[in-house]
Amino acid sequence: QRMKNMVLIHQEVKEELYPPRPRPPDAPRNLLLHPPRPLRRPQRIGLHDPARRSGVSTCWTRWTCLTWPFVFSCTVHQVHSVHQVRRPAHRKSMSTEVISAYGGYRKTLSFGMTCLVYHATTTFCRRNYNYRNDPLGKTVGQMIGAARSARQNLVEASSRAGVSSETELNLLDVAKASLQELAGDFESFLLDRGISPWPDDHPGVAAFRALRFDPFVPIGGDVRHAFGEHFLRMRARYAPVLEPEDPVAASNGILLAIDTASAFLRRQMERNVKTFVEKGGFTERMSRARIEARDARELASTEELVPSCPKCGAPMRKRLARKGQNAGNPFWSCRNWPECDGTRPC
Repeated sequence: QRMKNMVLIHQEVKEELYPPRPRPPDAPRNLLLHPPRPLRRPQRIGLHDPARRSGVSTCWTRWTCLTWPFVFSCTVHQVHSVHQVRRPAHRKSMSTEVISAYGGYRKTLSFGMTCLVYHATTTFCRRNYNYRNDPLGKTVGQMIGAARSARQNLVEASSRAGVSSETELNLLDVAKASLQELAGDFESFLLDRGISPWPDDHPGVAAFRALRFDPFVPIGGDVRHAFGEHFLRMRARYAPVLEPEDPVAASNGILLAIDTASAFLRRQMERNVKTFVEKGGFTERMSRARIEARDARELASTEELVPSCPKCGAPMRKRLARKGQNAGNPFWSCRNWPECDGTRPC
């Protein structure tokens, strides 16, 4: 009781030296004290309800005892609804969204089929070229180099996908062009022997199309070993059509594999373009993350409620008019400006 009296005396002296701000006449009082003490200036708290998408939020007015926390903590809440006034919802950190997914090239069918083409090409060159028909080794070097370029460009494209969609698309296109260069070498090999590539109704084409390359699903943390085991199984499955002893059958089988890998790459590029159009690239994500971080700092430094844009419903930002009859006066502007020109008076 003595401590309570001391706190009340201290509060009375403080109010005499520093008069409190005027309160509305209907301000609630703490009835737990004797005499009842007025409560602290109201603090508005925005609570988002399921209707916040339409721009309607629920706000609480909280009155706290002036003697809190020394004596009693008596709080009175007044609930009222506010239209088109809300605080923006807390957004998750953009650090993981700025850099998009990358490095999953082993899970793509284009990479698996390109690896089959590369190893089948090395086997073909080792069996069918020597110092007599390729004394300088240029043909073998060009063929194996084209197959390797296709494979390694897929690896590099996947590694660059996180920060540059344009570079990823360029490298995928280079890989597809390398496969077409390799296809030209195999066509030349057949034409030099007076043999044309297989038609679509050839039994070898049906045998190749009956096979299926299973997608790689990583299990556990040792992805490199798991992919190696998976690829060796797929290579053994495709060996009868890609690595036979007959060079004509091998050339036609590798041409079919090149066509399949090119189709996979073309679909992958189309999918990447669609994702870029819908979600933007690395530069846009960086800009968006920077704007959101700046907005979060601004919202954390203000105590007043932030209204919603009357046109698009986005949270607004306080600005100063630079010209016109309201020059120098603050006003609320949409954060999506210049895409949206919604304003509200302060």
